[in-house]
This record gives sequence, structure tokens and C-alpha cells, in this order.
Amino acid sequence: MAVEKSYARLGFFILIAVVVILVTAVLLDGLVGTQGALIKFTEEARAAVKDADFPAMTQSTRDAADSSRLAAEDLQRSLPAIRDSSNRCVN
Repeated sequence: MAVEKSYARLGFFILIAVVVILVTAVLLDGLVGTQGALIKFTEEARAAVKDADFPAMTQSTRDAADSSRLAAEDLQRSLPAIRDSSNRCVN
């Protein structure tokens, strides 16, 4: 009788394991399969990178950095005059 219960438990655990494997396979196929979400995401990301105009973006980034540097230099040159003006107003 104890042996029969052991076999029944073993059969139950095997059944559960098979169900888990099947469910996992179905879920993974939906995620990774030929038309899965992960494949679609990867294809869309590749297309976005391919369509992006990186040279133009790089040039505009350089231009913005140059403009920021020039603005900072202008501010640095005008700081003494701003300090003098504010000191005259305070005194």
C-alpha cells in the first residue's frame, strides 16, 4: 500500500513537471518564437538604429557644445563688469 502511494505521488509529480514544461514552452515560443515579442522588439530596434542619422546628430551635438563653450567664455569675460556694477549698486 505504501508503495502504491509512492508511485501515485511520483506520477503526480511527473504530471506536474510535464505541464510546467509545456506551459513554459508555449510562453517562451510566444516571447522568443519566430514572431515572438522579443524578436519583433529586436527587429524594430535594428530598424531604428539603421534609420537614425548619427553623423548629423553628432555634428549637431558638437555645434551645441561649441555654442555652450562660447556662451560660458562670454559670461566669464563679463563677470568682472557684473561684479563692479553690483558693487556700485550696493555701496
